[in-house]
Amino acid sequence: MKTNPTKDRLLVLCYLSLLQDTLQKKRDFQYCEVLLTLLEKDDLVAILLWIGEGELPEDFIDVETMNKEELLDFMGGDFAIVPYLLEYWEDKTDEPVTPEKVHKVLTQLQLHTHYLREKNIPDWDVYDYSNYNALCEKAGIPKRMYGIFHEDVSEEDKYITAPLHGLFYHEHEAQQLLNDKEDKESYKIMAL
Repeated sequence: MKTNPTKDRLLVLCYLSLLQDTLQKKRDFQYCEVLLTLLEKDDLVAILLWIGEGELPEDFIDVETMNKEELLDFMGGDFAIVPYLLEYWEDKTDEPVTPEKVHKVLTQLQLHTHYLREKNIPDWDVYDYSNYNALCEKAGIPKRMYGIFHEDVSEEDKYITAPLHGLFYHEHEAQQLLNDKEDKESYKIMAL
């Protein structure tokens, strides 16, 4: 299978959404044993901080003394990890452009003296954005895409619902197609 970072990201999001639905229905608080080898203790603490919106739960005992199994048990296993992974993969795109993302892309490509590293993003022109997009593609960073969906499709279901007319790299392309539809009020554009 030929790899495409953008489609790979959407595929991961699709299956994570399906898994989240399954886990919510099942309400099983077990965890997959492979998580013990895939996730480090720091990863689990980061997930706990995400769950607690930046703070560890009050009834949390000393994190230093807990092992990975205890941390997974405390957070509720897979049930708590999947929403964190969904948010991680949703944010793993070339947008919005931030100084941190520019620095990361240029460092990954070993372009330590590239002019974009020093140029303020508000001062970027069309050429700069085009150059950044090309660098992101070279670095294998997925692009944000847009789809046209029925108005009743929720944010949670957008990754497991097929868009009506394929995917678009630019929102204005989707908007153009939507504007041509007679019943455009029944549809909406969603970022993927």
